[in-house]
Amino acid sequence: MTARNLRHPRRSTCLFALSALLLSLTCSTATGALRVGDICRVKGQERNTLTGMGLVVGLKGTGDGTLAPTTRSLIQVMKNMGVPSATGETATGPSTNDLKDAKNVALVVVTAEVPAHGGRQGDELDCTVSAISAKSLEGGILLLTPMLGPRRAGEKPEEAAVYAFAQGPLHLENAANSTKAKISAGCRLEESPLLKNPFFKDNKITLVLHKNHAGFAAAEETAYAINNATDFRSGSGRGGNVTRRDASIAKAIDPLTVEVQIPEDFREDPVLFTSIVLEQRLALLPDDPVVVVNESTGVIAISADLQIAPTAVTHKNMVIDVGNGMGASQFTELDTNEYTSAPQLKALVQALNALRVSSTDMIQIIRELDERGAIYGRVVYRR
Repeated sequence: MTARNLRHPRRSTCLFALSALLLSLTCSTATGALRVGDICRVKGQERNTLTGMGLVVGLKGTGDGTLAPTTRSLIQVMKNMGVPSATGETATGPSTNDLKDAKNVALVVVTAEVPAHGGRQGDELDCTVSAISAKSLEGGILLLTPMLGPRRAGEKPEEAAVYAFAQGPLHLENAANSTKAKISAGCRLEESPLLKNPFFKDNKITLVLHKNHAGFAAAEETAYAINNATDFRSGSGRGGNVTRRDASIAKAIDPLTVEVQIPEDFREDPVLFTSIVLEQRLALLPDDPVVVVNESTGVIAISADLQIAPTAVTHKNMVIDVGNGMGASQFTELDTNEYTSAPQLKALVQALNALRVSSTDMIQIIRELDERGAIYGRVVYRR
């Protein structure tokens, strides 16, 4: 029996309150569930980040009011609210000199992410508030802040469209990092083309393969599966008759892209057509090991023989060392398959589960291994 190492400098700090839910499946079971939607996204369905600069008030003397940009921004906000500005000899409003010692205000950067499916006017998103120079944002309230989207080519700063407004009381998620906070449902979307995320153009949808699956074989198999599907229904309704197409509608353009023509029967219902396309099974892809991670439920499904490269991962208060031959006396043993010298992901997850590592932390560790290319198989993320 071989062993791999999982180091924890202080065992007591490695215990988390929430235990992980681990579901180990055979290779055939995991790969049998692979669909077009597992390895592709629809072009146009990308997440967008909104960004704004605003002011936080109500701090406990930890602001950055001594900075000129903060003071100027505060004066502009006051002016917008009807307070006269100190311009000219007869001005009665506050000047930058009057506000230079304001300690309860801070200039911040605000970000919010519009989901891949887009958004509609009135939708409320969580937003993140990050200090620029303030020592702490604890107890602060964000004043109304306009949120801008991606800059279009040739667009001037003053022409940037406002896609949302953010405001509200700040909540520190991590007491050890008081310069970063969140506002739950603090960003309210306004109507905008950016938020609608159109997914078809010229009666076509374009599928983009995820980076871990991109390749000529995968693109060709995706097109093949769509062209040979027999369960497309008439776009006149969900109860329409099953129809076969006389011509191919999907074509692999390159290792990353597959174009799919929307049949005439589905022109009035592209959503139904797209949903059927994404559900098509990919039976002819190489039977590689796979791990399926459901980020919303915390369920992790792993092929029995999925292996990982010798690597080390630092996560929070843990250092996980797999297959690097470090001294076993300092570590917790991690059993692997006795018939192979390569460590297995299932064994790593079981060891983390034994240490009561939360499913959220476990998924983050798998994601980091995936980004390093240390997982010898496909990783499918579902929400």
